[in-house]
Amino acid sequence: MWTLQIISNKMNFKISRIQGNEVPILISIPHCGTEFPEELKEQYNPKLIKAPDDTDWFVQQLYDFAPSMGMTMVSAKYSRWVIDLNRDPQSKPLYTDGRIITALCPTLHSLANPCIAIANRN
Repeated sequence: MWTLQIISNKMNFKISRIQGNEVPILISIPHCGTEFPEELKEQYNPKLIKAPDDTDWFVQQLYDFAPSMGMTMVSAKYSRWVIDLNRDPQSKPLYTDGRIITALCPTLHSLANPCIAIANRN
């Protein structure tokens, strides 16, 4: 039995590893991140980054029981506006049903409004 929790300023994610008997299940929570790297904050609309609307709020807390059941859990640190962890690196659309498609590094949020501060863009 072992428990390991990795949290580091150098890492872009958090890994909550198993406690007890391991089972072959990995829980990925790619959209729970709320942080913005200091070097990028000025590129974003300061009002919007206080509570990014594309965040899957508290999902990591909803599944916090998983490591005690032997499952490894990976959670995002940064907002999906910085990097959308489950997008194709070439930003190929995941859906073809007419919904707003965000890129790997989005400039629009899910309501098709800019999340990047337009005044700071060339």
